[in-house]
Amino acid sequence: MSVARAHEQLGNPVAARAAFERAAEHVPALPEGAYGDQLRTAITDGLTRLT
Repeated sequence: MSVARAHEQLGNPVAARAAFERAAEHVPALPEGAYGDQLRTAITDGLTRLT
């Protein structure tokens, strides 16, 4: 997810979207609770911003 944000901040939306999509593939493995929720939200928000 940090890689996706870095690409986004550097102005490379194609690479950012690809990195967010790769992160989204691993959402089922995220832990329950606040930390997992934070990551799920960040991934969803990133994909929304880049759509």
